[in-house]
Amino acid sequence: MEFIAATNFIIQTRIGSLMFAIHMDGTFLSDGSPAMQNQHNHAMSELHFVESGSGLLTLSGQEEEEALIPHTAYLIPSGLYHAFQSDRFAPLRKYTFRFEYVEVDEHSKGPPEEAETMKAALLSKEFRRIPNQERLLPLFQRITRELQERRLDYYTIVQARFSEILVELMRALTSFSAATVPVPFPSINDTRCQLIDDYFDHYSSHLTLEHLSSLLHLSTRQTNRVLQRMYKKTFSEKLADIRIEAARKQLAHTKLPVALIAEQLGFASSSFFCKTFKKRTGTTPQAYRKMNARLK
Repeated sequence: MEFIAATNFIIQTRIGSLMFAIHMDGTFLSDGSPAMQNQHNHAMSELHFVESGSGLLTLSGQEEEEALIPHTAYLIPSGLYHAFQSDRFAPLRKYTFRFEYVEVDEHSKGPPEEAETMKAALLSKEFRRIPNQERLLPLFQRITRELQERRLDYYTIVQARFSEILVELMRALTSFSAATVPVPFPSINDTRCQLIDDYFDHYSSHLTLEHLSSLLHLSTRQTNRVLQRMYKKTFSEKLADIRIEAARKQLAHTKLPVALIAEQLGFASSSFFCKTFKKRTGTTPQAYRKMNARLK
C-alpha cells in the first residue's frame, strides 16, 4: 500500500505485562496476491486475515493445502515455511502483519495468568486457523484508514485497534475465563476528588469548610491543603468561583433580579454577591447583564 510500501511500519501496544511490536510492510493489505508465492518463513509470528476472495495456503510438513476462506484468520508461527496462492478468478484480499513481544514490569494491572494464556495462544509453535472472525474486519479497515490519513492521534487509534485484534484472537484460541479480573480500586485522592466535586455541585446550599471536612474525615486545615493541591484554590475561592460561574449564566440567560439570583446561589446578601462578582469578573452584575444583552 502507498502509506507503508517504501518502509516497514512498527506499532507498539501494551496488553497487561506484554509489550507487543506489530510489524507491517507493503503487504499489510494485499489486494490481489500473486498467483503463486515462493515458500518463505519469518523470524516472527505472522497473522493473515482474509477479507475476500479465495486461494490456497501451502505449509511445510503438511501434505494437503489449506483452503483460504473469507473472515478467517491464519496464525503462522515463526520459522514455518509457507506460501500463498490466489485464485485468479477470485483474487485474495487479505491483511498481514508480524508480531513479537517483550515482558515489561511485573506490577502491571491484570492477573498474571492472563498474560501467560495470551503468550501461549498467540505465540504457539503450531499453525492455527481461526474461523468466523467477522468482527476483525472493521478493526483492520479502521487501521488502514488511520494510516492513510495520518490525522491527529492516529497512532493511538491504531494501537487500540491492534490491541483489540490481539485480544479477540486470544479469546478465539482459548477457553480461558479470567476468574475475577481485578478492577482497580479508586485511590484515596480519587475518592476525595469525587466527594469534593459532589459536595460543590450543591453550591446553592449552605456549604461550609467544617461540613466538608467532616465528610472527608479531615481537619479544616487538612481539607484546605487537599483543595489547594487538587484545585489550586481554598474552600472559599472554589465555592465563590462555582457560584459566580452560575451567576454569569443566570445574568446572561434570564431576567431574574440580581437580588433573587444572589439568594438562589447561596450568597448571604445581594451586596456581598455584587462585591464578590466584581472582584471575580472586574464588572458589576448589572453591567455584565447589559454587555451580554448587547452581544445577543
